[in-house]
Amino acid sequence: MNFKNKSVIITGATGALGGALACELADRGAAVTICGRSRNKTQNQYFRLEDYGKISTWKEVDITSVGQVNSFIEEVTNRRGGIDILINCAATASPQDFDSLTEAQARNEMEINYFAPLRLIKAALPLMKAKGTGWILNISSVCALNPYPFLSSYSASKAALSALTQALQVELYGTNILVSNVYVGKLSQ
Repeated sequence: MNFKNKSVIITGATGALGGALACELADRGAAVTICGRSRNKTQNQYFRLEDYGKISTWKEVDITSVGQVNSFIEEVTNRRGGIDILINCAATASPQDFDSLTEAQARNEMEINYFAPLRLIKAALPLMKAKGTGWILNISSVCALNPYPFLSSYSASKAALSALTQALQVELYGTNILVSNVYVGKLSQ
């Protein structure tokens, strides 16, 4: 795929995978916009991209906030002329045994790992449909396919994201909007 001048949004770009994706896509000529809830980490990642002359912008965004997500998508659309690629990479996990897991921790994982990507897709998809093209890339986990012990809630949240992605693949079949799951991790034998 030619990424030259494509408008790309990457959530969770302050993590290892999101940061690597931001650098790689910027290397390939994409106009990358990164967001994160930590102003310092997001700004540092932005400066890292800028140090290498990459076209990028950044925004502190709480992806659990409908208002902040909608404002962010609108700002990127106005600045970049639309959104070509949305990469939902932000995630959180609370590794622990099930007995210690609280409902608040499980809700937080579902909010960030499932509802936030859903919220971003809901905001970006109409723009892609109007443009007639786009790519939504959801970073899932092998935990969605083979749940890990001590990651029960995380596994459930990634399974939900994977199911959403698969349903959208069917709904958008025949359009020029691609929806993909990437299962990160190692399947146990």
